[in-house]
Amino acid sequence: MTVPHSKLTRKLNLTAVVLSAALSLSPIAAFAAGSGSSNDDGGKYSYESTSESMLLIRAKKDIRNKNYQAAYDRISAGIASDPDNADLHNLLGFSARKLKRYEASEQHYTKALDLDPKHKGALEYMGELYLTLNKIEEAEKLRERLSDVCWLGCQELKILDKAISDWKKSNS
Repeated sequence: MTVPHSKLTRKLNLTAVVLSAALSLSPIAAFAAGSGSSNDDGGKYSYESTSESMLLIRAKKDIRNKNYQAAYDRISAGIASDPDNADLHNLLGFSARKLKRYEASEQHYTKALDLDPKHKGALEYMGELYLTLNKIEEAEKLRERLSDVCWLGCQELKILDKAISDWKKSNS
């Protein structure tokens, strides 16, 4: 059976379009298939195994439910297998701060920022820690660092700005 030239051309063009679309989506599919990242880090912290991503999912759920001790215990156990993960140190610092373990909190935020000096979450949360400790100068320094990271603005900067403003109102 012979296919007329125009039908063959249309069929080849359609095949080319479908193939092109599939190839252009393959990086997206590869990213989506991998375990995720958090804190809008552009995939910097991808997790090797499902158990590690489940650790973050469960810890974040504990935090949303204000079960900070469970989050702290879960993340502490997970950090042993991934000690250079800035996201885990940031969440451990957050949980410790909510448990009023301020020294441990500061240590974990510091570690997160050593690993990733532009970690927006750690910059914001450590600034909030310093406000809790009445260290306004340190909080403002972190606000400046966060401003440099978020030069187009970001949620973390808005939150820290508001926290500093509220602190100043209540401490004037």
